[in-house]
Amino acid sequence: MKQLITLILILLIAAFCFSQNDTEKVLKERANDLLSKNYLETLDSHIEGNFEYAVAAIFEAMKYNENYNRVNKLNFFRYLENVDTKELPEELLFSLEVAETVVSTSTVGALKKLNSRSFSDPFTKAVSLRLFFNDWKSTGDPKTAQKSVEIAKELETVFPEAYFIFHVFLEYHSTSSFKNPEIFMEYRKKALELDLGSDIMNELIKGEYRLGEYEKVIEDFGNIDNPSELSKFFLGFSYYIIGEHGTAELRLKDTDLSVIPKNYASQAYDALGQIAEKEGNIDSALHYYQKSLENDPNNKDAMVHIGFAYLESDVEDKKTLARYYLEMSKMEQYRKDVKETLDRLRRDLVLSVIFKRLIPIAAIIIVALILLEYFFKRKRVREEKEALEKDED
Repeated sequence: MKQLITLILILLIAAFCFSQNDTEKVLKERANDLLSKNYLETLDSHIEGNFEYAVAAIFEAMKYNENYNRVNKLNFFRYLENVDTKELPEELLFSLEVAETVVSTSTVGALKKLNSRSFSDPFTKAVSLRLFFNDWKSTGDPKTAQKSVEIAKELETVFPEAYFIFHVFLEYHSTSSFKNPEIFMEYRKKALELDLGSDIMNELIKGEYRLGEYEKVIEDFGNIDNPSELSKFFLGFSYYIIGEHGTAELRLKDTDLSVIPKNYASQAYDALGQIAEKEGNIDSALHYYQKSLENDPNNKDAMVHIGFAYLESDVEDKKTLARYYLEMSKMEQYRKDVKETLDRLRRDLVLSVIFKRLIPIAAIIIVALILLEYFFKRKRVREEKEALEKDED
């Protein structure tokens, strides 16, 4: 009997351990999914089971934290209704509580909850990485930036090829106040050696561009199987910066500028305008400069360029338009050519007013005075004559 009881206990312990190991394995797989670029696409189309509903709710909360899309918020609560929290493992339950705080209260509250306790499971770390990173990108808080890197380093040992971990490192070392080009290049080397695919290569191109590594942008672009439109822009503009304007023009025209951030689209159109102007095609240059300012009305370079281009055009009011854009750029105190051109245009305006308006008005006044004097003189002569005639009588 004792042997039977012992056997049953052993089987129960084994079953429990197997269940625990199975839960840890699934959570690790879900953490890896959460660290992918399009993590919502990893969810099954037909979600079943308490565990999967909880995971789906957390994923929707992470996406809501990124874009504040109402659809993701509604999906979170729809999945949450199907979750029995009593049956969830502790790690998943805590992550779900954090996710609910994100959606129902605030990101600040969720970060406080994460900072209030320690955790070692990869799923909770993946959740915290996304939240701390998104807070850094939205607020610029250096503390959450450093926390993101700290968590990413811990996860890197478990998921050495995960997209989001590389994204955090590349972003941090190319844009933050703590950026380190040497460390960035180490991750570049690692990404190239592991051949991690287009998503990470596109992030690599973006970081290289921000660091001013234009030759490497051109070099690494060839390693992307599926380049994003933003990477195409970085390639084209890198060619422009290094002076290969013919190739730059082809590359930028091959980019769908309507889908990239407007500040980059503005730079692209401005560059195309410069190329067209140097080729003597002023009409095309004006078109590109106008497109540049449509995308970014505060692009001072484009304002200056369109101002000078109008002076070379055949537009009827070219001087007025040139003066308008050059003054709007507010670059007069920083650029000698802008100041000199505006001084000349203002002198021309004064002279134009004098010759076109003041001189004709003065001429009219002089003629009127002459005529007035003539009529008064005739009247005086007539009155003097009449007075003399009366005196003779």
